[in-house]
Amino acid sequence: MDDVELTSLREEHLLSSLVRARKPTGPKPTGKCLWCEEPMPDTEQRWCDAGCRDDYAAAEKNAPHLIP
Repeated sequence: MDDVELTSLREEHLLSSLVRARKPTGPKPTGKCLWCEEPMPDTEQRWCDAGCRDDYAAAEKNAPHLIP
């Protein structure tokens, strides 16, 4: 393995570590979908599906003062 390959592997490892350590921004999970308020089986999840997540993001963008 040459220096370029080693550097690439180190960089890949560092990036994957940083992605895993990244904290999500925005509202904290509540145990319910933040858009439709359905109970969530996974307590770390904030939305029940991509549709609710996207609707929440659109509403927040258009009227952030209305989003709790």
